[in-house]
Amino acid sequence: MGHAGEIKDVAEGYARNFLIPKGLADALSKHALNVLEARRNKRARMAVKSAKDKQKLARKINGRKFKIQAKADEKGSLYAKINANAIAAELARQGFKVEDSEVKLPEAVKKTGEYEVELDLGGERVMIKLEVVSEK
Repeated sequence: MGHAGEIKDVAEGYARNFLIPKGLADALSKHALNVLEARRNKRARMAVKSAKDKQKLARKINGRKFKIQAKADEKGSLYAKINANAIAAELARQGFKVEDSEVKLPEAVKKTGEYEVELDLGGERVMIKLEVVSEK
C-alpha cells in the first residue's frame, strides 16, 4: 500500500492488528512526524554528499587509462567477455569506487585492444581509456 516514509490512511483494525505489531507502521503522532522529517532531511543531506563525492571522482578519473589483463588466444579474442561489472571491479581495485550501473558500455569487450568507456558519475559523464591485454 505504501513505501517507507509515506503517510497513509488505513483501517484501524488493520493498523492495530497487523501493521503496528509487525513494526511495519507507526501511529501518526507529533513524535512520529518529527522522526519522519529527520529521516527525510538526513536522506537529502546524504544525497547531496554522494553527488559531491561523485563529482570529485569524475574530475579525478576523467581521461585516465586503465589496464585489464584477461585470458585470450593468439588472435586476441578473449575467452571471457569483459562487461561493465568487470570494469567496475577493476576500477574499485585501483581505488575508484564506481558502481557497475555507472559504466556505460554499449556491448561487452571481446578482443584485446584499447577502448573508450563512458562513465555516468552523479549526472556527470566522463570518458576513460581501457586497455585490454592478454595474460601471459
